[in-house]
Amino acid sequence: MIKYLVFQNDPAVGKFNTPGSPEDIACDIVCFIEMDGNPKTEFIAFPADSPQATLEAIRCGPRFSVNLDKKKIEIWTNDTKKILTKIYDIEDCIEDSYSEILSALDDLEQEIKRSSAFRDIDLLSEINVWGAFEEIEKPTDHDFSKYVSEYFEVERLDC
Repeated sequence: MIKYLVFQNDPAVGKFNTPGSPEDIACDIVCFIEMDGNPKTEFIAFPADSPQATLEAIRCGPRFSVNLDKKKIEIWTNDTKKILTKIYDIEDCIEDSYSEILSALDDLEQEIKRSSAFRDIDLLSEINVWGAFEEIEKPTDHDFSKYVSEYFEVERLDC
């Protein structure tokens, strides 16, 4: 198991981790755990016992540590990212369904207004679509991030 220290990176300096490397994956994990919407280029990682980590720590302390080995890298690549995709698919599906229902309700309201016989009726005031969607229990990336943080032994070390 190798501990990687993840530092704040200045992309303008031009230092980046090699795509697909353990350091790059450590930055992927931190981006997900942090949930601030920062791109991966905002981070750079080095093995904790490397000279690069020591030099970077002098400039500014590490923000996170992540423990990785071959198995954990495979879990990130083959399991975690797929689970995240499915969580986002559920969220998109719920959002799309909500939008479609609102659109159908709007169409109904417009049709009622165009009717010469029924323009004064109110079929929509008792419909609470948002309430129904608030009741849907769904997994969230925030919930999943707790498990990911634990599995990859992520520690927040902010300087």
